[in-house]
Amino acid sequence: MKIIQVAMDSPYINDVARLWRANKSTLGFFPEVALNDYAKHGGILAALDSEDTLAGYLLFYQTRGPGYGEVRVVHLCVDQQHRGRKIARQLIENLRKETRLCCGARARCRRDFPANSLWPKLGFYVARESTGRAGLPVTDWWLDYGNPDLLSQAYSSRLSSQIVVVIDACVFFALTSDDAVKNTESNALLAEWIPGHIEFCVTPELRNEIDRSTDSGDRTQAMQAMREFTELWKGIDHLERTCSALRSFFPADLTTSDESDLRELAYSVCGGASAFLTYDLRLLALDDQLYAQFGLLILRPAEFIVRLDEVIRENEYQPGRVLGSNLEGRRIRAKDTELLVTEFQQDRLGEKRGSLRERLSTLMSTPDSRTVTVTFDDSRPVLLMSERTTDPKCFEIEVLRVTNGSLETTLADFAVSHLLAGAIESDVETIRIVDPYLSSSITRALLDLGFLSDGNAWHRVVLRKIARHEELMKLLLARASGIQPLLDHFHRLSDVIRNAVKEKDIGVLCRVERAIWPAKIAGTVIPAFVVPIKPYWAAELFDHELAESRLISADPSLLLRSENVYYTGAPAAMLETPGRVLWYVSQDKHVQGSMAIRGASSLEEVVSLPPKDVYRRFRRLGIYTWKDVARISGNRPRLTALRFGRTEVLPNPIGWEQLQDTLRTIEGRVNQFQRPTRIQTATYDTLYAWSVDQESG
Repeated sequence: MKIIQVAMDSPYINDVARLWRANKSTLGFFPEVALNDYAKHGGILAALDSEDTLAGYLLFYQTRGPGYGEVRVVHLCVDQQHRGRKIARQLIENLRKETRLCCGARARCRRDFPANSLWPKLGFYVARESTGRAGLPVTDWWLDYGNPDLLSQAYSSRLSSQIVVVIDACVFFALTSDDAVKNTESNALLAEWIPGHIEFCVTPELRNEIDRSTDSGDRTQAMQAMREFTELWKGIDHLERTCSALRSFFPADLTTSDESDLRELAYSVCGGASAFLTYDLRLLALDDQLYAQFGLLILRPAEFIVRLDEVIRENEYQPGRVLGSNLEGRRIRAKDTELLVTEFQQDRLGEKRGSLRERLSTLMSTPDSRTVTVTFDDSRPVLLMSERTTDPKCFEIEVLRVTNGSLETTLADFAVSHLLAGAIESDVETIRIVDPYLSSSITRALLDLGFLSDGNAWHRVVLRKIARHEELMKLLLARASGIQPLLDHFHRLSDVIRNAVKEKDIGVLCRVERAIWPAKIAGTVIPAFVVPIKPYWAAELFDHELAESRLISADPSLLLRSENVYYTGAPAAMLETPGRVLWYVSQDKHVQGSMAIRGASSLEEVVSLPPKDVYRRFRRLGIYTWKDVARISGNRPRLTALRFGRTEVLPNPIGWEQLQDTLRTIEGRVNQFQRPTRIQTATYDTLYAWSVDQESG
């Protein structure tokens, strides 16, 4: 089947007229003389079979309006003998290509015509219902092309700061039907205590589900109720790509209900939803698979309420959704400029496109003193950073940007953690960030990792050292020399540390260490553990040297995340939080560098639950699959998860003999470290100091 545009002098005009006459009972009156005028303006598309016989046609015109207007479909007709061959779909797809700059296409169809059920299959959804000239109900159908306008940009900007939760048709009807007051589970979603930054949304597909009701009063009531919710939208191209990606989760032969479920899920994924609420048992059973592939939680309303804090946390920090194996960082090129301006301009902070464009050009023109890099995930730029290198002891960052959207918080955490890790590796003493247009997400990440602002720039001292608090404060103050906000901060911090050490306040000591990381306070009572880990998981979770030694390297994004999770069969009672962890990479004769302590982390949380429950709690971190967790748990009824952060690869791995000698000298024992093992503070301090002091020596 081929699609052509019918010209004024085309012989197919007569064929179009004949096909119209054969179907005028449903197409309605139309003056044949007008066909030439439509052909003159390119408004007739014809579908021809292999013998160049007319199989169907589409008649349309473009309206004038905001932007490039919209398309009005006048006729969509397929010859009876050619029906069932997806000719209507091909005509609509060709229409979209011909009119791609429009905002969308509109069609009208009587509800009692069989063709009325075709439009949803072509990507249309109900815009409104009215009464036609014959006094019968008529449906207005709309196909959104997804071209941005002022309204859609404002919509996207508003939702980017919200946690998007989609309610499906069955939950919507439970909320809005006459007996909704009896449905306690659904009505809990409307409680006043639900945080205001959770946005309950519906999808355009709900309009089609409402339209299937045979009662016009019910349809009108439901359409009015739908206005109480934010409606997700997305262009048809993006929607169809997502439908294709979701198709394998559905039966080979789709029912009408299946098609609606598929489109509702596709709208949710396209719209950046964190959760999809439903009572459909078949969809609920897809929760693990859809989360693994799309980061979308599938929950009952009651489960959403119970797990609300967890859902909020998943939305705020989702490394499992942010960066994949196609992560690539490189210097920016002149041809990247417009794309980077579009992605990283901070218009909400008053930055002009021309200003950012000029700034990027200036930065690129001095490659001898500046390194301007952009990190891509596939073809999408996600992180932009410009580093000035005039002072070897200071990282000066002139631009630090991440893309806006539902993953902005995660990207900001990644960017700042990545910056700090780079500074540690480069052995600089301070970091200074002078970008005047830092987003709120970047600012929060900076504050969380101990950066301070003097109104003109953000500053942080970088020190890899473990020492008693008096010596540590001297070193920090020396590096902060000349930076007044840091000097004032460290003077105040000195008293805080002194009191916390005296009072043995583990919580305060751990918060202080987060602010001065990777520096550590010696002689504390912070619980410390050696945790064994297999080389494979060490390479995946934090150790880039082990990853580089493998034939297939680890996902690079995993090595840069500020938070991760590790699963073990050991009882949770063996561990205490907050605490410190030294990672012992267990023996593997095929892996050079095993049988050594290679990393250090903070231990943030320890949870022991049935394997499925503990996996669901931490799967947002995106490292382990359910298959991995099931293999680790074996037949155990419970599994322990260690959530850890602020991981550093030790500059000098601590070998087996060194580890055993230290343990024997300080604690009078040796240990095979086959499970997590608590060690004394002095043992931790000695091992860590040996590793980092060897580097400085």
